[in-house]
Amino acid sequence: MLLHGFATTGLQQWQMTGWTKRLLAAGIPVLLVDLPYHGVDYLKDSAPDSLRQGDVEDGVEVVGREFFSSIAAAIAGYIEELDTPVHLVGFSAGARIAYEVATEDGGLVRSLTVGGLPQHSDLVQLNAYLNPASSSPDKAAGDLNPAFAPIIDQSVLTREALARFVSHPVGFEFDPDQHLPQAPTLVVSGTADTIAGDPGWLLRALKAHGLEYRWLELTNRDHVNALTSGVFKRETIAWIQQHQQG
Repeated sequence: MLLHGFATTGLQQWQMTGWTKRLLAAGIPVLLVDLPYHGVDYLKDSAPDSLRQGDVEDGVEVVGREFFSSIAAAIAGYIEELDTPVHLVGFSAGARIAYEVATEDGGLVRSLTVGGLPQHSDLVQLNAYLNPASSSPDKAAGDLNPAFAPIIDQSVLTREALARFVSHPVGFEFDPDQHLPQAPTLVVSGTADTIAGDPGWLLRALKAHGLEYRWLELTNRDHVNALTSGVFKRETIAWIQQHQQG
């Protein structure tokens, strides 16, 4: 199961970068999930037709105040309906949600791969940037990481959809000693990623608690081009294959 990041779609992030092709070639079935406000209905008119085709699970039902936790709960419920554990791969916001799904010890996640995972959510700053009229006066859009501006401007999704996504309350901020994945975890980071930054906070916690993990560092890769890395794809496939059952 592949979970995309903010301001993109499942097809754009995983199919157009070659992930689905590589996974299928390795004999690994693929399920793409579009996050709320990131599906076909929210594409700009100028978005390519290729993003309007394909089999993507869209519009997972989200309830509750804490948005990411609600999405994670919806995805966990969907996995339960599949009646088989999944290998969960997430990037950026998708990594945050995938990580939260894997913190529940329900046997839903066979292996976890998280790429571009920041410790602190930027949704508050993104909300101030995209919804300035409704944001709290103590939250400044100027605090937003400048790396987000081109991601938003170049997104295939409407600005209104992105604004709706970030308008929800975030939920918990990571305390890695309290929120630990219950599945073998591959942590992937790019040395030029100024959004996710250094994953040392997570690696230290995984090591301290004796959990199975591996760290893959991508040289000179940032929050956008990390996904085009052949090493990232190859090592994720190897991690999944290493933790296959039966």
